[in-house]
Amino acid sequence: MLFLALLPQFIDQAAGWSITVQIIILALIHIAISGVVYMVVGFSAKAVLQARPRAATVVSRLSGGAMITIAAFLIIEHVIH
Repeated sequence: MLFLALLPQFIDQAAGWSITVQIIILALIHIAISGVVYMVVGFSAKAVLQARPRAATVVSRLSGGAMITIAAFLIIEHVIH
């Protein structure tokens, strides 16, 4: 969604490349940058949570609770509609 929301301002119709090529290049750049960011976040989280087992337990419980809450809201919304 973020990519699609920001995409139009970076497309230049007067450029030498077609709009399709520009979109593909922007998508590849977006994927590469996102991959690097998520990899850094993942390795950092692993390092922090391995060093602090109590924090890992708290994060796991909070994540599980959030997923259960979101699932409950989705089920309720589905039943209501």
